[in-house]
Amino acid sequence: MALIVALVQEDNDAILVELCSRLEEQTGIKVSRSTMGRIIQKLNLTRKKNIAHN
Repeated sequence: MALIVALVQEDNDAILVELCSRLEEQTGIKVSRSTMGRIIQKLNLTRKKNIAHN
């Protein structure tokens, strides 16, 4: 769980699929997008999208 917190803090603009890929790269553990979403909700983490202003 600490690794997931670190992944989100490193790049809180990452989409769930990207977080799943990074988790798999670092640990070899593969989780689905929906599982990652549930973990993030359970940990009360927020992801914020960067909005580009033109």
